[in-house]
Amino acid sequence: MLEDMNRRLVIVSFPPSCGKDAEPLMRLEAEIIRSTSLEAFPVHLPHGQWQLEALSKEDCLVLPLLVQKGSTYKAIRTMFPHTAPPLLDSDENMNTIASALCRKLIPSQDRRYILIAHGDGNEPTEEYSRFSSFFRKDMTLVALKGTKSYTSFHPQERTLVLVPFLLCAGHHAKHDIMKKVLPYYSDGSRTVSMIEQGLLTLVPEIRNIFLSRLRSMEKDID
Repeated sequence: MLEDMNRRLVIVSFPPSCGKDAEPLMRLEAEIIRSTSLEAFPVHLPHGQWQLEALSKEDCLVLPLLVQKGSTYKAIRTMFPHTAPPLLDSDENMNTIASALCRKLIPSQDRRYILIAHGDGNEPTEEYSRFSSFFRKDMTLVALKGTKSYTSFHPQERTLVLVPFLLCAGHHAKHDIMKKVLPYYSDGSRTVSMIEQGLLTLVPEIRNIFLSRLRSMEKDID
């Protein structure tokens, strides 16, 4: 049991720079703030890094609105012992998200859905392989960077649909996926398109996962 009832809740996220793109994340953040009994302190990375460093002097609870246990999450976890896990932390969550995507992404002959995650430099992201086990055969998860990069996957289908596996369809979707990944897979014989929505829009169930994390953290200080 955590004894200090005055701990602050730090909500960490990477909102897109364009306000419109960030709206799904900002709505989730606002709902978390409304739902908590704790004093909530949003920190937006990367510009808010100095805020994290200042708050690390306190014994805060941290709710990271992150997908994977990448380098950012690991750094936060080192700074704040009471940090909730990221989105892909359990089979239950992975199954919930994969099932929602399977309902949303309608199968069709000779079509492949390529889900594109952020990745983490040259380090493997351990969650990706396990998460992929919940997919249909016409769905593949790759990364923008790292050991499971999109450049290592060579699809055979003639129709490819790129799906940003990111909370919001911001800079990485509009620049990295649209301007790098899409041309990479376009060889003249394929139809390649991108769904211009992030996970918070495609999979509303993700909102409940983060709110459930909030309730679990609050129970620890009851």
